[in-house]
Amino acid sequence: MASYYQGSMSISPISKTASVAVISVIDNVPNNGINFINSLIASYNTQSNEDKNIVAQKTEEFISARINIIGEDLRSQEKNLASYKKDNIFINPAVDVERLLDNESNYTERLQDITIQLQQVDYLLKYLKDEKNDKQAIPTIAGFSNETALTSCITHYNLEVAKRNQLLTTATEENPLVLSANSKIEAAQKDIIEILEALSSSINMRKDALEGVSGEFTQRASQAPAVERIYADLTRERDIKSQLYVMLLQKYEENALALAVTADNLKCIEKASTGGLVSPNSKIAYMLALFFGILFPIAFIYLTETLETKVKRLEDIEKINKLPIVGCIPELASLKKSNKRHLVVKEGENDIMAEAFRSIRTNLHFLIQKNSGSVVMFTSSTSGEGKTFVSSNYAMSLAVMGKKVLYMGLDIRRPRLAEVFGLDPNKEGITSFLASDGSDLSMLDSFIQPSGVNNNLYLLTAGVIPPNPAELLAKDTLDKAIAYLSEKFDYLVLDTAPIGLVSDSLILSRVADAAVYVVRIKYSQKADLDYLERIVSEGKLKNTSLVVNADDMNASGARFGSRHRRYGSSYYGYGYSPDSSRKRK
Repeated sequence: MASYYQGSMSISPISKTASVAVISVIDNVPNNGINFINSLIASYNTQSNEDKNIVAQKTEEFISARINIIGEDLRSQEKNLASYKKDNIFINPAVDVERLLDNESNYTERLQDITIQLQQVDYLLKYLKDEKNDKQAIPTIAGFSNETALTSCITHYNLEVAKRNQLLTTATEENPLVLSANSKIEAAQKDIIEILEALSSSINMRKDALEGVSGEFTQRASQAPAVERIYADLTRERDIKSQLYVMLLQKYEENALALAVTADNLKCIEKASTGGLVSPNSKIAYMLALFFGILFPIAFIYLTETLETKVKRLEDIEKINKLPIVGCIPELASLKKSNKRHLVVKEGENDIMAEAFRSIRTNLHFLIQKNSGSVVMFTSSTSGEGKTFVSSNYAMSLAVMGKKVLYMGLDIRRPRLAEVFGLDPNKEGITSFLASDGSDLSMLDSFIQPSGVNNNLYLLTAGVIPPNPAELLAKDTLDKAIAYLSEKFDYLVLDTAPIGLVSDSLILSRVADAAVYVVRIKYSQKADLDYLERIVSEGKLKNTSLVVNADDMNASGARFGSRHRRYGSSYYGYGYSPDSSRKRK
């Protein structure tokens, strides 16, 4: 509850120069807040008065004890002086003796002051070293106004004692705050003792010097009647005790007056009162609702779209790149779980994937507009975008249609064609012909292998990986090979290297009738599409189109029928669903 009110309370000055502050508390029950503020002020004044009275009470006890001791000494000195005057007859001293005694009197007064200071220092040392006065307030004693260091240390010591006593009202001796206060009190006490010891040594030195000078006057007055000298000594001792007694009585009255009249530190100008309803603030609530309900979602969506570097949907491709999209390959959960996901187009099957590649085949036919010997190259920005997957299934789609197709692995840095169709990757391929002078074109026939999946589909693997792939692809031997093979096959499908990593595909583009660039949703970078747009505008790739791979059907809305018309009526045609093949079976 104390923490609750501490958090709900605020104290602020009415101005920078005024000593008036406003205390306010926010509470569900107004009367509770009013009672809390009034009680807080009363408690503060009570506690501050108690702290001040502790020092005054300790001072009163000290002065009372000293008055009793000095009173006894003074009475004893008065009795001795009365007895001495009764036992001896006094005469008037000579003029010279009076002068010497006057000088001696001056030094005597100074010795009286020093003696009083020395007694006070000795008493304070005895008071501090007494165990029963441990961690008790030190009484304030007059006569040390010039000793600012001692006065400051005593004031600091009394303040730390007051803080410790305040802590002990709500904590035990083992509390860390009390232990810390004990350490500060002990350090302050040690400093005071050191100052008092140094002051005592200094006063003794001054006293010895004054006593030496006073002794000279005394020696010069030694011829005076012994009775008068003894009388003067007794009088001096009586005067010292008398002055000290009068000073203590005066200090006692001053302290009693201060103890009786204790003014409050804090004055309440106006009693606490309720300030009306402060919460909830409807304007702020509506502004926050507007911000978090409308502006914040808009800003979040805008930042998300702006900071997203990958292509997440088909609309992203259409905004960045103006090249035609010849087809979209849907992302199916069954393909994600399958290890054999390369060839999804099969003869005699009419599922959603087969229809997607039929759409690509049809749209590319309109782009190429060549009846036989067509050369189509497939590339992408980087590996993993599905370039080999799309090109192999496109070749299979052509073969199913009855076209004689040669699928060539021209990604000679990292060939995968043999892996897709389960062939020997170490068998010689196109690289062996490219490394020759190209005079024996019949060598290519020995490298061509049947695919094993369709009688119309043949394969020409990359073969041995060469140390200089870019130089081999740049030779005119490749042009001879493509021209020779174009006469034997209806379609040549080239699986090439990614253009974002190496320049092989740009070199190969000279022999291709069309270039197909594969973009994978949630994988390809938007910057890669900007790069593609630039190289196409520079003429480095001709007759280029896009194929979107791994398109999320659920995220893109209606999949078949009305969406993404590019070439043909729609890109799948007949409204197949992912489960249509299973239902048909």
